[in-house]
Amino acid sequence: MAVFTERFDYGRHSVTLTTGEIARQASGAVMVQMGDTVVLVTAVVAAAPEVGQDFLPLTVEYQEKFYAAGRIPGGFFKREGRSTEAETLIARLIDRPLRPLFPKGFYNEVQVIAQVLSLDPEVDGEIPALLGASAALALSGVPFEAHLAGARVGYIENAFVLNPTCSEMTNSTLDLVIAGTEDAVFMVESEASELPESTMLDAVMFGHQAAQTAIAAITRLAANAARPVMAWAPPIEHPQLAARLRASFAVSVAETYQIPEKELRYRRLNELRAEAIAQFVEGETTPAKLVAGLLEELESSIVRTRILDGEVRIDGRDTKTIRPITVRTGVLPRVHGSALFTRGETQALVVTTLGSSRDAQLIDAVVGERKESFI
Repeated sequence: MAVFTERFDYGRHSVTLTTGEIARQASGAVMVQMGDTVVLVTAVVAAAPEVGQDFLPLTVEYQEKFYAAGRIPGGFFKREGRSTEAETLIARLIDRPLRPLFPKGFYNEVQVIAQVLSLDPEVDGEIPALLGASAALALSGVPFEAHLAGARVGYIENAFVLNPTCSEMTNSTLDLVIAGTEDAVFMVESEASELPESTMLDAVMFGHQAAQTAIAAITRLAANAARPVMAWAPPIEHPQLAARLRASFAVSVAETYQIPEKELRYRRLNELRAEAIAQFVEGETTPAKLVAGLLEELESSIVRTRILDGEVRIDGRDTKTIRPITVRTGVLPRVHGSALFTRGETQALVVTTLGSSRDAQLIDAVVGERKESFI
């Protein structure tokens, strides 16, 4: 199998995308090197969806092992187990911009795994992993709608910095990660030290423009090494059945969504669902699951249309009114601090315990040990 490589400068470092050498049985596999950080990203796509599947079963995992930094885990257990909180958050960071790029109705199982094989202390693995996930999917033959890239933007001494090093980030008043295609921004995640809105917007535009270099490299790699786009067919549409459901239940659903009490509203919706199933189910040609799904689409359409038309929401608020929140403190007598927050029918009971510096949590991470005083 031929080996294909693309290189480009990306902020403080150059990035190398390599495919065809490792993980050849995966649908798509890319080795991404940025500085001395190396991430292997694989994408595997099922040939066909499971029978009855009605959603996209996309799994994204990000894995860091201590060997990548030349370390052995501390503590009693030397084997590395479940994902850390940081790994889970980075996996979600990768998942969010990828998911909307799958075409509607594509329900084949997709698994994307990013493994950090070598870790440069100055280069986090999340940006290489995001680039690798996009490239691996571009190579896999999945009917992906566009190529994606991500970038980190810092703000140091009143200037934007593309993909700053970890040392530089200690002096940055902004930590922003942006992911997008050639034409649009799909995801922004950021922390900032009281920067004005105009600076935040400029940071997004700066990152999106910089990401075009990575998108072009992924496009070139896919042109040389991608599998043919797999054959697939979206689920069969049922416009006539949907029209009959709308004619029979649109008024009743709209009236139900005027009921402010959640329990009563859900009870009425269940009654309407049972009526629709009894009225329209016809053996295997029109199963109950199909009818229930079309009725749910009708509900979503009615609620969305009402909001877009400027009508009030279920609890009587317009689009500019925030739901009132009430706070009661000192709820529990023997704890250090407690508060009950209530907004509508959603409540949170929050309890605080104060400790000394000896109670800080010792985190044994790939980059080294640290203490967390806020748990």
